[in-house]
This record gives sequence, structure tokens and C-alpha cells, in this order.
Amino acid sequence: MKIVVKLLKKQWIDYRYSIKIYSSFKLELLYLKFKLKILFDFF
Repeated sequence: MKIVVKLLKKQWIDYRYSIKIYSSFKLELLYLKFKLKILFDFF
């Protein structure tokens, strides 16, 4: 039983970590788009 709990905890941590990475990645993309838009508007 303890092993199952450990596995679940690990999966939960991995899951949260991947969400973190994914959201920061999305933010990064938005930021890039934003910068490109400004550049194109500028020129």
C-alpha cells in the first residue's frame, strides 16, 4: 500500500512539474508573438 502512495505522489509531482513547464512554455510563446508583433508594427 505504501508503495502505491509513493508512486501516486511521484506521478502527482511529475504532473505538476510538466504543467509548470507547459505554462511557462506557453508564456514564452506569447511573449515571442508579442515581440514579433511590435517589431512588425514598428517597421
